Order: sequence, then C-alpha cells, then structure tokens
Amino acid sequence: MEQVIPREVIDLYFPAEKDYDVRLISHGLINDSFRLMLSSGRSFFVQKINTSVFQEPVELDNNLKRFFSHMERKRWEDAGLEYLDLIHGSNKQTIQTINGDYWRVMNFIENSSTLHTAKNPQQVFQLGTAYARLHNQVQDLDPSEFQTILPGFMDTSYRKQQLQNSSLNSKPTDAEQKVIDQLIELEASLEWEKLKRENLALGFHDCKISNVLFNRKETTIKAIVDFDTLMRGSYYLDFGDMVRSSCSRLEEHVLEYNSSPFSIEYFERLAKSFWGTLSVNGFSTEPELVYLGIINVIWQQATRFMSDHLNHDAYFKTDYRGQNLDRAQNQLKLLMVIMGLKPRLFLVLKPVLNDTNEDPSN
Repeated sequence: MEQVIPREVIDLYFPAEKDYDVRLISHGLINDSFRLMLSSGRSFFVQKINTSVFQEPVELDNNLKRFFSHMERKRWEDAGLEYLDLIHGSNKQTIQTINGDYWRVMNFIENSSTLHTAKNPQQVFQLGTAYARLHNQVQDLDPSEFQTILPGFMDTSYRKQQLQNSSLNSKPTDAEQKVIDQLIELEASLEWEKLKRENLALGFHDCKISNVLFNRKETTIKAIVDFDTLMRGSYYLDFGDMVRSSCSRLEEHVLEYNSSPFSIEYFERLAKSFWGTLSVNGFSTEPELVYLGIINVIWQQATRFMSDHLNHDAYFKTDYRGQNLDRAQNQLKLLMVIMGLKPRLFLVLKPVLNDTNEDPSN
C-alpha cells in the first residue's frame, strides 16, 4: 500500500526494521491511526495527532505519560484490562515531530474488535464495568496535575457560545437554522451551572463504546484505548457519554428509525454496572445530577456536530458534506427522546444509586 507513516518515524522507533506493513484504522474521527506490522510478527498502534484539534501535543503527551506511569501493569490487571503504554523512540521520547507532524506509538491490542453501537445488553454492561473499574484505579490521581488539553470540551456554556459564533460567521439555510434554534431553546433546561459545580474528579470525557476494544467474539472488553481528553471532569459526564453512545440503537449519522432510538433495557444494564462498580467517595449520587450529566453531554455533542458543520467540517472527519448536520440532528432526536423519558430513567436510577450508598458492613 501507499506509505502513510514516514520512514523517519519508523526509524526512530524501530531502526533495525526494513520490512513492514502499514494498514489504516478508519474508525477514528480525529487522529489518523494505523497498524504497523513488523517482520518479527509484532504489531504496534501508530497515530498522527491532529494538531488542529490538539494544539498542544507535548502537553497532551505529558498527560498520557503521567496516566500510564500511574497505571503500570498491576493496575491494568486490577481493572480487568490489557496493558497499554506509550513506546519510547531511540531518542527516549514518546512523541516525535517529523515535518511538522506529531506522531506517537503504543502497543497494539491483538485479536480485538470495535463497535459503533451496542448489539446486546451484555456489551453495555461490560462498558459500564470497564470504565468504573478504571475510575477506581485513578481516583488517587490529582486532577489539577493534568493539563486542560481542550478548554471548554464538556462545558455547555462554551458550546452554546461556539454555536452562536459559528452561526454568525456563516449563512445557515432554513434547515440548519431550525436545528440551531432547537438547540439554543433546549439549553435553558440543562441546568449546566448546577452540574458544573460537580466537576471535581479526573474525567476521561470520551467514554463512548467505540473507544473500547472487545474480543473477536464481542463478548468481553479487552482494553480502553483513547485517553486524549483525560482532564478534570466528573463521573456524571463520563456516564452521560456512555449512555449517549451505547444506549442509542442508531449510529450517529442515522436519522430514520422505526422504533425508539433509545433502549431502556440497555440503560438499566449500564446504570447497574457503572454505578454498582464505581468505588469512590466524595460525590453526590442524586439521580438529578446523573440525569443532568446525560442530557448535557448529548446536547454538547449535538452542538459540536452542528458547529463543525457550519465551520465546513474542520474538526470531525466526514464521508460526505452534510454528515455533521445529520449527526447533529441524530443527537438532537436522541436528546428529546431521553428528556421525554425522564420519569422512567429516575425509576431505574433511584434503586441503583441507593444501593451505592448502603453501608457494606450492615
């Protein structure tokens, strides 16, 4: 195939390698990702960092090094996940600059598969368990020691302003303006300031099902693989992104559906696994805060897609012009369905969250 990883990058990490193969990994929306297969039979995960999005790649690398140094092999094992780490080049660095581009290499998780939507309740249960176990392993890390790589990444006020600016700098069609108006109208009901006060934990911020690797049979999770948005956040926002990505029956660009796009069954399984496995102190388990985390994350994602569409798809990769508009409408529909199901969600959340408050000595 066409050479897509510069020879200089490979020489920095594997100077003795003369024979290798490169394959594009196509499911990521931001960075360019590749599988590098060496003649020895070993494979590595190689990424070119999108510096239009991650404008401080060295700070991003420092965050990852701090996280991976903390995890080590035993913590990965305790989390029930395969070991993952950054690979050092011959210059002792974990990030390389070649012709103005930034590259990194990690070990490759073999015999794995990626899902864009959940296919059964057990996969959703596994997702919640995996992220809760990982949160348990990092609860002793100080969030203030991690750089805020993407300011305002999960900030509803910031996303509202971003959408308004993008709208002013473009000429929205009637269809686009309708989506914009709906999003602005819904923002008043999100109670972001109440939720924002709970941003006290180290958050992963991108806890979607496509960021975990299942085994080939898609029955168990082998690894979690994306930590670029590791910074101060909250458990509510991380849980909200899991709900957004795994309890919807549709991929993010699909608009037509014959039944509800949201699965209460999946939601119940996710809530039980995440909140039942999470073992940390110092946060409120009010159902209202959990609910606000869900609706704020989905609204933020809809707004990000809409803003990017108005900015001519500068952030998210697309397969066709208008895909980010479709994605925004998809998330908007999902949000409205979930808001209409609030009483049912509370019926699920109350017993689950009450169980997390029980004293295990009783």
